[in-house]
Amino acid sequence: MPEYVKIDRSGKVFPVGRTAEAYLGGRAGEWRIVPAHPDLLVLRQDDVRPVEAGVRAVLAGDIQGLPLGEMLAYLAQSRWTGVITVATGQVEKSIFLRQGAIRWASSTAPNDRLGVVLGRLGLVDPGAIDRVMRSQPDAGARLGGLLLANKMVSAADLYQALKHQVQEIFFSVLVLEEGLYFLFNDPVEGRFAAKINLELTGMLMEGMRRFDEMSHFRDVVPGMHVYVRARERSAEALNEEEQALFDAATTGRGRLTLADLAAEQHLSEFDATKMVYGLAKAGYVDISEEKPEVDLGAATLQVGAQLTDVLRVFNTIFREVCEEVGAIAPTAGFRLGVESFLSSNQHEFTHLLSGIQLHEDGTLDEPTLLARLAGVELPAGKDPSSFLSDALNELMFFELFQAGELLPADRDEDLSRRVRVIYEMLDS
Repeated sequence: MPEYVKIDRSGKVFPVGRTAEAYLGGRAGEWRIVPAHPDLLVLRQDDVRPVEAGVRAVLAGDIQGLPLGEMLAYLAQSRWTGVITVATGQVEKSIFLRQGAIRWASSTAPNDRLGVVLGRLGLVDPGAIDRVMRSQPDAGARLGGLLLANKMVSAADLYQALKHQVQEIFFSVLVLEEGLYFLFNDPVEGRFAAKINLELTGMLMEGMRRFDEMSHFRDVVPGMHVYVRARERSAEALNEEEQALFDAATTGRGRLTLADLAAEQHLSEFDATKMVYGLAKAGYVDISEEKPEVDLGAATLQVGAQLTDVLRVFNTIFREVCEEVGAIAPTAGFRLGVESFLSSNQHEFTHLLSGIQLHEDGTLDEPTLLARLAGVELPAGKDPSSFLSDALNELMFFELFQAGELLPADRDEDLSRRVRVIYEMLDS
């Protein structure tokens, strides 16, 4: 678990928690401030002394100041052992190296998760992953082990998926142009789900090829933040994956970012960028960095206000449930279950909910969900407000079911009572 310190506007530093307090207490004294990236605080002492052996950061810096490709080339040549961690935005990715070979990789990005990779490769249906996770009482159980135990994937296919997952995380790190990096002198052995061994030099050569391609794509597709709008034209010449992406962009009416589309279609950043670049050059889609106004089509302004109210009430419920679960256990497993439900094809709201971002506090991304609703063909007799309520009601009952599997009976009952009180706000 990461430790934190807090700095107020007067410049005073406060440790957050006893571990951080003990860490800073062991370094009492005067420190020199070293100029660095705005998101990196570097301090040093004038009297530099020898240190005892132990895992620690041996190098940290700004990606713009030293490209990661050059750093990794040096690590490959020196057959280095340790971990390189990069941070950009709220995402952290780590590459684990043993004597210059890649042994493992990890990422906090939802699109890098094993379940998403398995779905992207067509090895396991996302709905099946959702079901096996819901049936598992241990929220910390490894997905790969569960799938093997339930004979939903072969050992050979799981190995290929894990290898593909490591490769894609590595390639996504290599193309980063901004952020921070940290090198840790970690022995890197004996704590991974599978024995992956990829030659770093060969991976660098393939990665640099991708980097060159990505630099070319960036002239048209500046990043995952861009909005993709499908043009009104026939798309017979597209292959199956291109057609699926084009259809998703059509449904989104220009209000979905490339990141939204990549998550919905289970595409890596490179594959999504390459595909949208091709569609743009062929005249099938337009790219814009300007966020479009949320347009609810024929819905009136009054209905638009109702939709916002409905979504905010349910988001209050989702936040309440996530906080209650987080009070007794890490919420990563719970949120993974919710994300699996959002993408599941076992309910009638897949076109509305699939790929919607789930925030750390358990809430859904409001602008994206409202934009998605504008492009959904409503069932007969349903208005946008009631359809949204039905969809979020379904999600609410799933979350309460999942929370009930984790919480003691008294806390589960108290949570249900609080949720009922919030839910009644819909009728007020």
